[in-house]
Amino acid sequence: MNVSAGKLVTFVYTISVEREMEESGELSKFVLDTNADKTPSTYIHGQNQIMAGMEKALEGMAPEEVKEFTLTPEEGYGIYHDNAVKELSKNLVPKEAQQVGAQLQNVDSQGRPVFPRVIEVKDETIVLDFNHPLAGETVHLRLKVLGVHEGDHQA
Repeated sequence: MNVSAGKLVTFVYTISVEREMEESGELSKFVLDTNADKTPSTYIHGQNQIMAGMEKALEGMAPEEVKEFTLTPEEGYGIYHDNAVKELSKNLVPKEAQQVGAQLQNVDSQGRPVFPRVIEVKDETIVLDFNHPLAGETVHLRLKVLGVHEGDHQA
């Protein structure tokens, strides 16, 4: 049985990006996330439960099939939006989160979770980046389908 709409799909993934090496200037792949040695991911295909580009790549795959591909920012985590960087008064940010690199949790105007990152701390304000950390990045994915079943199970 192949991956198609309504099927319950179990898979493992590895997400990597290319970065320029400081010393040599050469490009090298760095793994950002993987569940290959952890619990596999499960979702119902066609219900927008995973990244659109990943779901598109999984379409038609069979159990034990492996696929490697590249996603543009538009297909992956989106393009980087300068207007998603906001400066807020420090009194609106918990003291323990007032450090560069801290990640906050909130909801947007539609009630969806957002996780802005602190990118700068000033005397009176905090600069938050609401973009996904991989926004604007071309990402490389390696997928392996472990199982495809009728979608009457809970994902």
